[in-house]
Amino acid sequence: KLEKFDVAVKDYVKASELDNKSPDHFYNAGRLYYKLGDYQQGLKMVSEATLLDPNHQPALQYKIFSLIKLADYQKAIIDCNRAIDLNKKNHMLFYCKGISLDSMNDFTNALTEYQTAIKIKPDFYKAYISIAKINLKTGNLDEALKIANEAVQKFPKETEVFLTRSMIFRQRTDYPNAINDLSQVLTLSPNDNEVLMTRGQYYFKFGQYQ
Repeated sequence: KLEKFDVAVKDYVKASELDNKSPDHFYNAGRLYYKLGDYQQGLKMVSEATLLDPNHQPALQYKIFSLIKLADYQKAIIDCNRAIDLNKKNHMLFYCKGISLDSMNDFTNALTEYQTAIKIKPDFYKAYISIAKINLKTGNLDEALKIANEAVQKFPKETEVFLTRSMIFRQRTDYPNAINDLSQVLTLSPNDNEVLMTRGQYYFKFGQYQ
């Protein structure tokens, strides 16, 4: 699959050289660079697309994705605000703004953005996880667990919700429940070696606390 992306991105780059007035050529090249993990080159291409068309929403969104990957959160927030002005119904824009604020330790405003993302798209489980993790980081374990429980009930097929709740149980030194959640992850994703190792560590810790 990556090989196909690599071929495709070369074609789009060539197209952008032949027709440097089309934002779509730059956007498509940038999007594929992003998927290949070359965030710097991806940013360069989608930025060119937004220069040609400041209202090119897909290019602006991938510019935001790239800025977040490159940890340039201030610029990501600026572009999030621009993109939100163009489309206030796109939950990902509020979520990305939340990630940027969260990464800058502005947890109060990050929570607001995550909550807005959920209002727009109630089945967006990643926002629930992010809210739970903010409460975990700030030591509000009861609220973190409340949010995680809600996420598990709503999204029982998503491994990330069980992983997040397991982290919260671990922080509360509740190893039996942390182990149960990791076992549920392994039911959904049996070959996750990292989870197997973590569960083994939790079994060891549980033995120490008995």
